[in-house]
Amino acid sequence: RFDTMRYRGARLVSSSETPAGATTDTAAMKAMSERGYIAGEVKGGEHVSFEATHLPMLLTNHLPKLKDTGDGVQRRVIVITARLNLSKDERDAGLPNRLRSEAAGILRWLVAGAMRHYAYMNANGGRLLLDQLPPSIEDDTAAYFADNDVVGSFIKQFTDPMPCSTVHEAFAAYQEQEGLMQWSRQAIGNALLERGVTKRKVTGIWMYFWQVKREPLVTATPTPAPTPTPAPVVGMVALGAA
Repeated sequence: RFDTMRYRGARLVSSSETPAGATTDTAAMKAMSERGYIAGEVKGGEHVSFEATHLPMLLTNHLPKLKDTGDGVQRRVIVITARLNLSKDERDAGLPNRLRSEAAGILRWLVAGAMRHYAYMNANGGRLLLDQLPPSIEDDTAAYFADNDVVGSFIKQFTDPMPCSTVHEAFAAYQEQEGLMQWSRQAIGNALLERGVTKRKVTGIWMYFWQVKREPLVTATPTPAPTPTPAPVVGMVALGAA
């Protein structure tokens, strides 16, 4: 609760450089990217709540692993990959100072972008401009979720009906093999049912049947509708509730 106080009144909250192999704290990420009101506490003071005004961003060379790839996470994560690598000779050491000298123009550019965004929302029933992303970002985000789809990777191994107890034990062994946090049997069952796996009793034994969809959790739209040209961005994972 002390940590959340730094978000109060902020427009952008950024962090950088997660270590390779790090795993995202899903609950903290959801709380950080929540819309509405956030609970906080002033050290030595009272408990407060304040309206979320910020966009959280993570700039990193190593995308963190996800414990959860459910809808609540998918609504919050966009992966933007920076593919331009500059050599030492190509880097502009004076760029930060030049940008500071152009602060007024950059602010006008930001305000113009915000006006375009709100005009789009008003003309489209409140739909966000970010709901329509460039295909490259859609593809990178889809690939990120597919790589972290623990349940999807597990169920691809099965075709024949199996006893629920056997599946639970196999999933626990799979998590241990992959170095993942262990789930409860109830969590495993709920995750499987959410994927279209069915469960029913056969001769007194509960069985799972694998009528499941094989496509990734997030699928990129091959031919998205035309949208206004987005502003240039730096590579990052942007966490923001949809």
